[in-house]
Amino acid sequence: MIRKGDNNSIIIVSGNTFARIKFSDIEMIEQIGRKIKVCTENDEYVFYDRINDMASALLGSTFYRAMKSLIVNFDKMVNIKDGVLIFESGRKFAIGRN
Repeated sequence: MIRKGDNNSIIIVSGNTFARIKFSDIEMIEQIGRKIKVCTENDEYVFYDRINDMASALLGSTFYRAMKSLIVNFDKMVNIKDGVLIFESGRKFAIGRN
């Protein structure tokens, strides 16, 4: 379950996981079936939720919904080349041709 923390963070509570994640630390958020994967520079958090619930809290000047199941933080991106998103941490994520 996700809760909105202050104006700059979200709180994830799932099973034995509790995390407060600053918006500025999030690289991307991906919907995988019924689960959400939140990727930061150092960690990945996977839990049951809907990406639409996160979109309302995140979408704004630095976050963009690249696909129906993907939200990316433009401040953490270095390059987009040949359908591959490259983040500051070195993480690469392939998206569709369009």
